[in-house]
Amino acid sequence: MIEIKLSHHQFHYFEDSSTFISKVDIKEFLLEEELNVSMIQTFMRLLYNDLRPSSELMFGWLCASLVRDDSCVQNQKEVKAYLKDSLKACSRLGHKIILFPYIESNHWTLIAICLPTNEVYHFDSLRKETIQSLLVRSLLNR
Repeated sequence: MIEIKLSHHQFHYFEDSSTFISKVDIKEFLLEEELNVSMIQTFMRLLYNDLRPSSELMFGWLCASLVRDDSCVQNQKEVKAYLKDSLKACSRLGHKIILFPYIESNHWTLIAICLPTNEVYHFDSLRKETIQSLLVRSLLNR
């Protein structure tokens, strides 16, 4: 297992956290079998570290493991609170775009929230028309 440190500043946690990647995770990714949340969080951390020096205020980030579809069903109150608090924090910090990968029915998509225009963009390689999760969709519509 490889430990990947996650900054509480990036994902609006109360304290720093970690995610873990195994050799199996890497193998599944390289064989295009599965892309799990640990791999996504690691990629987001790398993007955060690369983009931060040049565009400190441009991007905000939401934690993929906290807003995934099964979390929305099992921890609805916590997900609502996390989204509300994180979106407020991103706005307060002056972020222009908030990025978060979203998994639903074992399929990853990317949601980008443009704060200046109050628009939400949903990038989906399968070209589905809408986000299926009523919880995430209703929260984003607010």
